[in-house]
Amino acid sequence: MSSFTVDVFNSLAPRGKKIIVTGILEQVDLQETVDGEVIWILRLVTNFFKSDGTLATPVYVVEVTEDTLSEEIRKGISEIASQIEWDNIEEDSKPPHIVSMSPSPSEENVNIHSNVQVRLRDSFPTVGIDPATIKLKVNGIDVTSELDIKGVDNEFLVTWVPQIVLET
Repeated sequence: MSSFTVDVFNSLAPRGKKIIVTGILEQVDLQETVDGEVIWILRLVTNFFKSDGTLATPVYVVEVTEDTLSEEIRKGISEIASQIEWDNIEEDSKPPHIVSMSPSPSEENVNIHSNVQVRLRDSFPTVGIDPATIKLKVNGIDVTSELDIKGVDNEFLVTWVPQIVLET
């Protein structure tokens, strides 16, 4: 059995409130299946509470295929969201911030071939950072299309590697 975990955000949208739902997709090979047949089980969980003070009940999806995965995640997250006591969740009122930057903005005589790295974080409570909204300009030139963006939810490392042009 193998599994991986992906954090996905869902919003019921009262005043921008969002919760983290973790999806665990496990590959199971049961003895009852035809040899080589793969069964996928999707479990969606959160650590947010229902109105009675208990954790929201996980959602299990037994028949997951590549074609139905997105729709099953959407339905499962909606089911979890319907259980949540939204009034007790704090609103995300602070924008993401820069944790570190290399080279630093005050650094002088930086080699023109130096990589640029920026670590962004959105402190909890958070709706997270949408990586599609991250933009970077270097010396006034937009290099957004050349960025390598890695991370999840509320923290991302943004790297720009200058293209070295050799003249012959």
